[in-house]
Amino acid sequence: MVKVRPGIVAWPALAVLMLAACGVPVPSVNYETQARLLSVDGYRPASPKVSETIVSGEKLVMETKLLEGECYAFLATRDDGGGTLTFSLWKHSKKIDEKVETAKPFAVIAHCPAETSAYGLQASLSGAESGVVVGVWKKEGPGGAGGKGTCDAPFPLEIGKQVKASTKGLAAVLQGPCIPGDAPEAVFRVEVEEAGSFFAQLEASFDGGLYVLEACGPESDTLACSDDTDLKSGSSRVSVSVSPGVYYLVVDGFGKMSGEYTLTSGVIPAGQADALCAEAPELVPGQEVKGTTKDLPDTFHGSCAEGSKGPDRIYAVKIAEASRARFVLVTPDFDGVLHLYKGCPGTDPEIGCNDDFGDNKKAMIQAELLPGSYTLVVDGFDGMEAGPYTLRMETFGPSTPKTPDDACGSAAAIEGIGAAGDQVVTLKGSTFRALDDVQPACSPSPGGPDLFRTFHLGAPSVVYVEAAATDFPGIVFSVLKGCGGESLACQVESLETTLPAGDYVLAVDSLGGDQLGDFELTVRIEMVETLRKKCAAGPPLADGKLLKGTTAGKGSFTGSCGGIGYGPENVHVLKLQKKSAVRIEVNPEGFDSVIYIRRTCEEKSSEAACNDDAGSTAQSVLETTLEKGTWYVVVDGCKDTDAGKYTIRAIVKTP
Repeated sequence: MVKVRPGIVAWPALAVLMLAACGVPVPSVNYETQARLLSVDGYRPASPKVSETIVSGEKLVMETKLLEGECYAFLATRDDGGGTLTFSLWKHSKKIDEKVETAKPFAVIAHCPAETSAYGLQASLSGAESGVVVGVWKKEGPGGAGGKGTCDAPFPLEIGKQVKASTKGLAAVLQGPCIPGDAPEAVFRVEVEEAGSFFAQLEASFDGGLYVLEACGPESDTLACSDDTDLKSGSSRVSVSVSPGVYYLVVDGFGKMSGEYTLTSGVIPAGQADALCAEAPELVPGQEVKGTTKDLPDTFHGSCAEGSKGPDRIYAVKIAEASRARFVLVTPDFDGVLHLYKGCPGTDPEIGCNDDFGDNKKAMIQAELLPGSYTLVVDGFDGMEAGPYTLRMETFGPSTPKTPDDACGSAAAIEGIGAAGDQVVTLKGSTFRALDDVQPACSPSPGGPDLFRTFHLGAPSVVYVEAAATDFPGIVFSVLKGCGGESLACQVESLETTLPAGDYVLAVDSLGGDQLGDFELTVRIEMVETLRKKCAAGPPLADGKLLKGTTAGKGSFTGSCGGIGYGPENVHVLKLQKKSAVRIEVNPEGFDSVIYIRRTCEEKSSEAACNDDAGSTAQSVLETTLEKGTWYVVVDGCKDTDAGKYTIRAIVKTP
């Protein structure tokens, strides 16, 4: 269902749509605090804010036009009712440009479009219902910094303050020694008040680089220049020892490239970083460390979490052999941040930075590290974010034992699945200490590290596998007929397939080599005989007759629309003597219904039609044309908890 809110006129004109899935309730506003912060940063409202109340699964969508050469901030806030807020920006092509998922009550996306174009914004919630407010803000001045970005009129750089802007449309005068070409550049004036190590980190949408000049001009001496940090195009970091005075920092592009970028900077007082790194305690793989950042100074700033300006503590990391490394930070009382460096912060490049992993009480960095010395910083989002934490480091290298399930031949059986019968089990595991042994049949790429589990079916059954929780996106499930055998089924995120009695292998993989980690799965086994009996016993539907029913008990089916949970359902049998046009209406009492039609009871792939919302978020209506024969009409709930009484009517028209 789509609700259009007409009559909203802003700069530029906005169209606002509400895309409903499961739910209802009442708007509220929690917006002003973040709006004041945007005002302090030089942003001004570009449109009236829009507020709606949405529940888990609903989406608030705004469409607008953004102009080349301007910089915008898009703000979404929710009430403090919990859940995850997802906020994304896309061009008219629907390709996602930026996306934020956070447990915080607000999300901000900054964007400086490289061309004038239509854009869309989308805010959604999971696990909660809340009032959501969305607004568009525009920064004053070129790139929001003042000046023109040239040597004669440089943008002023406030050290420690994150800058999001674009080089599109700027002058092309300078060229750094490590960045050949004739690309437009942004020149910043940097005023340093104390001796130390000045550093700047660039994350660009194009192949960009940084350099520092002692004076500004084509013939000026270059103090530092960086193109690609850690071989990452668009990521650059410079660090240079400075005395009090004025310097110039230049954001440039390779060749003629230009576009959007994020710039962070800082100054570490002379000798402070080296002294702290020399005294840093060493992390030991597999051992959990407890500590606190309370009452510590704010010394180091990462490239994420808007510069991570909270109190921080550092740890030494020694890598003896090329290894996969994982660092997990848990901060129960504050919003923690991790950033990792090859060497010492302030003088050496940043390798990774993470703010929220799952929620704002957890951060994780995972990286492939070469032998050498590294430094890990435990930080806070801002000066108010500090407190106790636990930190754990894990490594996987040539001398580290692999998980036993890494090899198909040594895979253990899934506990709880064996004899004939319906079963539901939870399976936990991790691909962190696994190698990439096979390529999933449904993946265009080689995939990531994988592991295997075996299972036995005592009777023909429908096998369902879904991810309850994962550390990584793009989890892939495959069912194999033995080790090295044929791939019988392969799906991403969840799997459903019907199999005869026999022995099988479940492979857990991913869509990419960097997609790996811990997971928790739900594996369900439903015997085909049980499902067929359930369907055959369903009350028959007759043309025009109103029936009453109730969804209750254990759920066995899901449709392709609405929710994906296995809540209670009820099955009705519809027999057609000829090919017919069919309309089926379901009106539930106090729950959000879903209705779908299957040709074969146990086969989800035989679904002919599915509907979640029609007329209201609770009612469901299907209109479709069906061939002669027996069909199974399933009345289900949008969520596992959606169940109760309903009425159903089928109207059949035969040509």
